Amino acid sequence: MAITTAGINTHSAASRLPLRVQIAICKLFIRTSIGRTMSELLPTTLDESALIHSHDGPPEQWAGIDAEVLLACGADGPPNYPPTNEALARVMPHARTLVVPRAGHDALNRAPKHLLDALAEFFTAPVTSEPASS
Repeated sequence: MAITTAGINTHSAASRLPLRVQIAICKLFIRTSIGRTMSELLPTTLDESALIHSHDGPPEQWAGIDAEVLLACGADGPPNYPPTNEALARVMPHARTLVVPRAGHDALNRAPKHLLDALAEFFTAPVTSEPASS
């Protein structure tokens, strides 16, 4: 868990701590409810990473998605997320971006009110795109 967390959050100060300190922090974290959940989900990280890698490429490969899309990321998350989301939003006709202030990669786990408000607004807004014809 310590190695995975440091690899996902390379921008954080914690990722630069000695590994033994990161392990100690993770052992404490695993004692919490969210820590146990994240620990149980850890095996899926390799599958998720493989899927991300297999879909890596130019944003234009996603240009055919015409659904309403909200590309959200935390302002305190990895620095590559906002420009990646902006690039995707430029090619997807009904996409918009949201950078959630005071939130990191794990914003959904913490569900700050400003994130919930933005999600509620997105999911309750009228649909502006036309359904794809079959």
